[in-house]
Amino acid sequence: MRCPSSRLRVRPAMREAPDPLAIGPTERALAMRHLPGAGALDPAALAALGSVARARQLAPREPLQVAGRAVGLARVLVSGALASSDGRSGGEATDVLAFLSGAPAEASWFGGPRGAVVLEISREDLEDVIDEVPAVLVALAAHVGSRALALGERSERAALSALPRALPSRPLDLVERLIALKRCAALSGVEIDALFALAEACRELKIAPAASAWVAGSRAAALLVIVAGELEVRGPHGAARLGAGDMAGEAEVLARARWRSTALASSPTLALVLPRDRLLDLWEDHPAIGLALVRNVAGAILAAHRAGFAPKALS
Repeated sequence: MRCPSSRLRVRPAMREAPDPLAIGPTERALAMRHLPGAGALDPAALAALGSVARARQLAPREPLQVAGRAVGLARVLVSGALASSDGRSGGEATDVLAFLSGAPAEASWFGGPRGAVVLEISREDLEDVIDEVPAVLVALAAHVGSRALALGERSERAALSALPRALPSRPLDLVERLIALKRCAALSGVEIDALFALAEACRELKIAPAASAWVAGSRAAALLVIVAGELEVRGPHGAARLGAGDMAGEAEVLARARWRSTALASSPTLALVLPRDRLLDLWEDHPAIGLALVRNVAGAILAAHRAGFAPKALS
């Protein structure tokens, strides 16, 4: 079944970036390994990333990025060194979490004592690469999910939901599933055709009061979007309550990890469940779904950083 109002995104083929500094393809691919998660990519995927990156040469102390401003480019170091206003140096990849989440830069970056050469990738160029090489999105997602779990982000995060909605008395139809997904903050910005594909792929899960939605130590094999009711999530770092409109399992599923928490229903609860394997299949046709999840988890990591739960050196 096709969405009657779908709006397809058509992108031109990837175009190689001009290179006034004559950085060869092998050197470009090696530099791309500094992107978070890119170390797991094969040479062809690294070459695809390197081919769209734009080279930039920095003089000593020349500004590269200003704290508080939006991070519109992912940057990796090719040669020389970078330094930051918060004392970090080296900077093989600068503030990539802020780039992925759309958050402002937390530090200023500039060329080191002898300057630097960097490669820069825009969001549009990254999305073009992901359209051609979905493994790039999977690698970024796995890295971001692992970082979130390392911080215990899920247990520290407050629920995003309002008051629980009433449990429907019958199975949801496709339009009702679509509406439930559209209300999910973690999927904000995803176009209607991608949400429609998600709605078709989900199954419903009803959870009785005091029954578990998941148990610590079991493998997180699916995402859950809560439609109605409420879950109490207890983990090693505390407790949180999740309700209608909240998503559970982003970090765990992206990182292919096990649940670190246990969730019990506080009231009759209905969730939409999307298995990880099906999610990855959807990413090939709708990479915006994966990018939205990466943006959401990356933003949660930065929020934990600002709240004092994370170390300073985040990328």
